[in-house]
Amino acid sequence: YHNPSTYFPGDNVNLYANFKELQHSMDVSADSDNSQRKFIRVNATGYLFQTYDDDGHAWLEYSTDGGSAWNLANYGEPLDYNFTNGTSPGSKDPSLSYYDQNGYDVVAAAIQEPNSSGHYSIYLDVFYYSNGTYEPDGPQWIDDEPSNSYSVDANPNIVFCNGLNFIVTFEKSTASGTPGIDCKAGTLESGYGYQVNLYS
Repeated sequence: YHNPSTYFPGDNVNLYANFKELQHSMDVSADSDNSQRKFIRVNATGYLFQTYDDDGHAWLEYSTDGGSAWNLANYGEPLDYNFTNGTSPGSKDPSLSYYDQNGYDVVAAAIQEPNSSGHYSIYLDVFYYSNGTYEPDGPQWIDDEPSNSYSVDANPNIVFCNGLNFIVTFEKSTASGTPGIDCKAGTLESGYGYQVNLYS
């Protein structure tokens, strides 16, 4: 996805590359999950952001000119935590929120990923505005699901409230006991980038 290289092939050499077309998805329900924010406009910069599923991964795109042209965020990589660390298990069901007041300018995407136990985890991808662009700072762990498999849609949501404090909600099914909505609250602590600090 994002691995620029120069090749000088000889005879009878096959080269393969992964390509991601902007604003396209092979998933017919790429942006149709109910009650999830898939599109935002950041007031401070005027940037537009959209997130969706494609090819087994969650993606984030942004536009600086009101939607005429779009670019892949996260250095052209999907939002997966494990993908950016060398493997590709996948991710899905992303949602967006932002906070752009009091000198802060942060966009966050909540996603669902498979984990090594065969279930799923919730992660938060954070992007902060610096030097004319939104730099990725994450993904950062929010919660592990002990019972439900990755095939269950958790539909995570993120919302900022009262500054850099946030709430992430996600669905639980009967495999986890009583079905319903679970939530985790925390704050983003600024320093070198932004770190998630969950409230106990």
